[in-house]
Amino acid sequence: MVDLYTGFILFSIWIIYRERTLWKAVVWVVLMMLLGFWAGSLYVFIALQHSRGNWDVFWKGEKGLQL
Repeated sequence: MVDLYTGFILFSIWIIYRERTLWKAVVWVVLMMLLGFWAGSLYVFIALQHSRGNWDVFWKGEKGLQL
């Protein structure tokens, strides 16, 4: 169980870092806690679509666009 909770925590930290607004981050973290990595997979899929192949944008969100 430790590895499951560690994964949730690390993934949630990445979501909080990546999202520009706090309320979006909170919604995604709650979805992670309720739906597990199904919600995490959906988040990654959406992030990949929005990044358009730019890995900085994928990992950092809007912060990846800054120089």
